[in-house]
Amino acid sequence: AEGQDWDEIFECYKLFDKEGNGVVNFAELRHELNNNGEKLTSTEFHALALDRFVDKDGLFCYEDQIKFLKLREENPAHKKKGGTSIGQWKHLPKNSLNLVEHYRVVNYNVWTYWVAIHGGGASITRKGREIYSEPAKSKLQAVVQLQCWARKELASVRLDKAFLKDFTRSAKGCRETLCTHLVKQVVADGSEQVKAYLKRDNDKRLHKHASFAMSVWKRKKGISSMDRSLALLKAEQNIFSRSSGKIEEAAEGQPLVVEEHTPVILIGSAEEYECTLREERGLQFMKVAKLRKHSASEMTYIYNIPPGFDARENSKDGVYHNSVLIAVNGYPVNSLTFDQTIERITSTRWPLTLRWRRPINLTECFSLIEIATNINGDPLSREETEWRKGGLHGETSDNQEEQNRLMYEEYSDSFKGSSIVKMQILKRRLVRGVTVRLHGSPTMEGGSYLTRLYLTETHFFWEEQDRVDPTVDRNQVASGVTLYELKFITMGKMTENFKKADFKKIPKGMCFSIHFEWEGGSSCIDCEVSDALPPTGNEEAVRNRIRGEHKKDPGEVRADTLCWGLNKIIEEVQSTQLYYDEDGLPKKRRQPKKKLKVLGTE
Repeated sequence: AEGQDWDEIFECYKLFDKEGNGVVNFAELRHELNNNGEKLTSTEFHALALDRFVDKDGLFCYEDQIKFLKLREENPAHKKKGGTSIGQWKHLPKNSLNLVEHYRVVNYNVWTYWVAIHGGGASITRKGREIYSEPAKSKLQAVVQLQCWARKELASVRLDKAFLKDFTRSAKGCRETLCTHLVKQVVADGSEQVKAYLKRDNDKRLHKHASFAMSVWKRKKGISSMDRSLALLKAEQNIFSRSSGKIEEAAEGQPLVVEEHTPVILIGSAEEYECTLREERGLQFMKVAKLRKHSASEMTYIYNIPPGFDARENSKDGVYHNSVLIAVNGYPVNSLTFDQTIERITSTRWPLTLRWRRPINLTECFSLIEIATNINGDPLSREETEWRKGGLHGETSDNQEEQNRLMYEEYSDSFKGSSIVKMQILKRRLVRGVTVRLHGSPTMEGGSYLTRLYLTETHFFWEEQDRVDPTVDRNQVASGVTLYELKFITMGKMTENFKKADFKKIPKGMCFSIHFEWEGGSSCIDCEVSDALPPTGNEEAVRNRIRGEHKKDPGEVRADTLCWGLNKIIEEVQSTQLYYDEDGLPKKRRQPKKKLKVLGTE
């Protein structure tokens, strides 16, 4: 359609654009052109090539088509001689024409009726009654103009085909020219394929020879090969550098070395578990989950679990509430600060494997009364055993002394190994926590409130707020010290605070004090153990049984058991506290020992 006024075609399309956004419904446009005006055949409609500009929603973008046609017309390679505009309503009206005298004004429906009855030419459409007002175009006129354009496109295509057909039959040497062109194209394509194959084969040979030379060089230098590439190893080292503040230099083929805390006491890892998060699910988890820093240490724990990630509902990759993070993709994080741990999580590639230690439930550990009354511990002293047998006070013969000795040895043998079991069970209870009443602490002078004492492999904690409010995050109101800062335990009312008149009514056997010592100072916390028993319905019978076996009230039995366990823990801590510095001088540790862990040795 050389010489076509594309702005007119654009205006025709706009009459079908109901929303004015540059697109029309393709099905509706096809229906208008095939059923109204000078109806198009399917061949004439396809000559417009409108389907090239139809999207997946069935919308025809006429703006893109008009831009394409204008660019094609400007391209000299597509210009052809001849061709005229098919606009039917471009003629200007004569001068000095008056309404009623020289022309009439009717609406679209009346004019269509007159044409159908009497025949007639094209209508002259205007936006006003005056014939000299701004021209307008009706929908039917737009349909007819698009139909005329379609027929001209089809005629142009048929003319080109006829010309080519006549040219191929009559032009001298045309067939030879086309054949020569095709042969050159085939030869060029073949040459490109041969060059590409030779290049790939050459690269493959070079890579093979380079790999062989590198393996020989590694054997000569004594460097073992690794499955992981050097780039991946360096990326992991950089993550470790940002997380811990230093980088361990690792050459190619060498394992990755990271740092972790050595446990001060052994508790066990029965409550450790892993969850693996791939990218899509991991992004959902990290978007909602809240990782918090423990108020008295650098521990990272999860406080808010997103829906669908609760381990009680999804045991495969779920997480328990208040679980402590201990490793990320095999990298220990217990020696890192909270910010460094978050940096490691955000920098590590997917999938993300997180290792946690979940809290211990009440049903998974014994109470202090159960530990004291049902689990044997260290045997009593020989004097107390003999006193119970009736051989210490009063006259004793040689035979009686020998009999008491044998009975004590038999009594002691029955406890072999049982104190270790009792200690491990008590540690488990202390990890869960023991509720006591606190009477003053290093960070809170005076006051009296219920709190919880609990420990980890490296720290000892107590809470600085009453446990009445269940909505408070207990990890955010905790204070604590490292286990190396535990000094000793005193039973009874030995401190100045306990000697005040306010504490006279508290039984002496239910009180104890935990003393701390750190570099540059010392302090203690005063605790009182409750005398109440769990509500079972026969509390009085249980109390009488405890008094008969231990000669003490339940609160005193609890205090004895707890102090015995804490003293055992202090003994275990002190066995690893002493070390020798670089000068060979003995020193005491104030912080948990750090060790290097080798990763990636597969």
